[in-house]
Amino acid sequence: MVTTSRVRGSLFIAASLIISLSASGGHQHGTDVSTSHHGAVRSCDDWSVRIDGKNALVSSETIEVAGSTLSVDAAKNGGASIRGGSGRGFSVTLCRAAGESLGSSALSQIRLERSGDTISVDGPSGNAWAAHLIITAPAGATLRASATNGPVDASDFDGSLDLDATNGPISLENVRGTISATTTNGPLSLKDGSGEVSLKANNGPVTVRLSSPAWTGQSLEASSVNGPLSFAVPRGFTSGVEIRSAGHAPWHCPESLCGATARMWNDDRDEDKVVRFGGATPIVRLSTENGPISVKERD
Repeated sequence: MVTTSRVRGSLFIAASLIISLSASGGHQHGTDVSTSHHGAVRSCDDWSVRIDGKNALVSSETIEVAGSTLSVDAAKNGGASIRGGSGRGFSVTLCRAAGESLGSSALSQIRLERSGDTISVDGPSGNAWAAHLIITAPAGATLRASATNGPVDASDFDGSLDLDATNGPISLENVRGTISATTTNGPLSLKDGSGEVSLKANNGPVTVRLSSPAWTGQSLEASSVNGPLSFAVPRGFTSGVEIRSAGHAPWHCPESLCGATARMWNDDRDEDKVVRFGGATPIVRLSTENGPISVKERD
């Protein structure tokens, strides 16, 4: 086993997002958002909000959007959950919550704003409210979604997907097509997928777990800057894999994958560490700057 330092790759999916917010009047509001299903929100019933230590007032609304292209901007301090569906268009559900200090009328002020193919969330002044979007997308859809201070998750999606999260996590499961996901100050995880997939985390960990014996599609690229990288594949994975790190990065990798024939570095030199295994031409490329690497074989 190749071990420079034992590292456990961290999979962080925000099952509970706790945000301390300052209202315009200077009063401190605490908003505690918790979700079921390990962070995924499949319906508004999976989404629970407490504001100032009390259960928030909640309601929801759903709109249908025709077509196959959509751009979504989640509410500040809110997130988005994306699912593949069988319909011809998009279904967008807004889960909304308001603190008792705003009163029940505040719920009606938390609303979806639509301009062409773009949907955003507007709400009352102050911070004593929260919102989460649930999007069901048709097969072959083109979807862009962004969030600030909130989580984004996508599963069973087939199409073109562009996700961006700042100060929040992105979690992907069983996504297919042309997929791009970027986090800043948050973790990024992928559990199974295919197609052309690009994952980038700035100041956060990246976790990739694959269960198929090979990658199906053009490529998988995943990188982290200032964060650890964790990669797990089935034993006997046949697609070409290249994993790269800075020379000082610690590695934890079994000898069966990272043995002498797979390692492309000299411990006596200050150079990048590179491991290649599987097929002759790498189509799975993983890298980290200033972070440790953990590689595992799955039974």
